[in-house]
Order: sequence, then structure tokens, then C-alpha cells
Amino acid sequence: MNDSLIALIQRFTLDARGRLEREAGEQLEGLYGWLPGGDFGAADRYPALRLAVARETRRRLEAHDDAEREAGVEAA
Repeated sequence: MNDSLIALIQRFTLDARGRLEREAGEQLEGLYGWLPGGDFGAADRYPALRLAVARETRRRLEAHDDAEREAGVEAA
């Protein structure tokens, strides 16, 4: 592989990672109310949480967040 191809692959990979992180963050916030600072918004503000499957996902996210905090990992 030549240097220009390697550079293109690296640029593509970093761009894809950035998009994935942004989209995952948007879903965590928009669907489940997990805010960028690590807190959770009021459940009644998120229409998706009317569905049982979304409420269960949020419960699991909250449990994960609690476990991470107990382990000393910062929420943000």
C-alpha cells in the first residue's frame, strides 16, 4: 500500500468513528434521555420511553451508569 492510500484509509476511519460517536450520542440523548454530562433527563420528556422496550433499555443504561460511577469512571 502506498502512503496516499494509507492516508485516505486513516482519514475515512477517523471520519467514520466521529460520525458513529455523534450518532450514538444523539440516540442516547434523543431516545433515552442520557444527557452529554452523564445525567438522565426526566423520562416524561422522551416519547420513546412510552414503549416498554425503550424503558427497559433506559433502565439498563441507568444501571450501567451507576456501576461505572461506583467503579470511579466519570459520567461525562
